[in-house]
Amino acid sequence: MDSRLRDDIDTLWRYMQCHEVPGDADCLLVLGSRDDTVASYAAELAQSYSYGTVVVSGGAVEHNPSLDRWPEATEAAHFAAHMAHSGYHGAIVLEERARNTGENARFTYELLRQRDISAPNAVQIVTKPYMERRAKATFEAQWPDDMTRFRVVSRPHAFSDYIAEGHDADEITHKMVGDMQRIIVYPTRGFQSLQHVPQHVHEAYTRLIAAGYTKHLMKI
Repeated sequence: MDSRLRDDIDTLWRYMQCHEVPGDADCLLVLGSRDDTVASYAAELAQSYSYGTVVVSGGAVEHNPSLDRWPEATEAAHFAAHMAHSGYHGAIVLEERARNTGENARFTYELLRQRDISAPNAVQIVTKPYMERRAKATFEAQWPDDMTRFRVVSRPHAFSDYIAEGHDADEITHKMVGDMQRIIVYPTRGFQSLQHVPQHVHEAYTRLIAAGYTKHLMKI
């Protein structure tokens, strides 16, 4: 891979992370996905810090062929099982309807209210490394209580380390470019909070589009 291209990918990778430090919170909210290491890391955090409530959010997997090997019917149920396998045996609230990050936010909030669980003042979100900023921006815009504070974390990874675990470099880059477009566009539509995009990050994003990483771009 061309060194300039690799530098641009690393630039987006670093930007997509919020570089926040995990700690105690009213709620630990784990976002379901196809990446089991998110659940493993959430289990570590749940055993290391104090959380009033642990929630795993993620809907049905039946329409996602990459998840058809799972015995569980939802991302939330699968992650909860994986957290137990990783050593966390505490209570977990399952939100099993969400199909995207906005629904992770809205449906989790609704579920907590339905269960008469006090609205959290501080929520720590656990997700994939390259999804941190997208998740935080989405929750800041779509969580119904604008007084809630969000901290977003993932297991620390360099891009090369993440790829070495078996993730496809091109596919992750396509996704980051698509997420970058949404970070720029979605605040005007009310879907995400406004994020500062440094010039060097925007330039890296533009070059990656020119290099053909357009698979997850929206038509605008």
